[in-house]
Amino acid sequence: MIWKSTTKVGFATRDKVVVAWYCEVPPAITEASKAKLNIGKYCIDTADGATKGRNTCYNKIALDAVNAHRKAHAVAEVAEDPEMAAKLQTAVNALAEGADLADEADCTTIYYEEGDEKNLAKLAGTDLAVK
Repeated sequence: MIWKSTTKVGFATRDKVVVAWYCEVPPAITEASKAKLNIGKYCIDTADGATKGRNTCYNKIALDAVNAHRKAHAVAEVAEDPEMAAKLQTAVNALAEGADLADEADCTTIYYEEGDEKNLAKLAGTDLAVK
């Protein structure tokens, strides 16, 4: 995690070791309400409604990855449709309650579920699913 108040970072690697310094960070904040004040952007939509649970940071990562592939093939970029994304988030939220994921007219459904435990933590923060 990088605090909003961080102003300097440094990175180094050697063999299997990766080290990062995040500098000028205030002392550790243990109260969740205070910690949220030091986060630049909270990625999960917590408001009640169709987009509750939507990971806006992941959606940007996935969209950027899709558009990078499109650019590499000289195809125009696409933009996320907010209404469709909200409808899909509602459907995905219902999966936890045992619902099926229905296909949307004129859309191709790509369903990816990570089976490798070591990749679960990376799933919502990388373009792993897109790749």
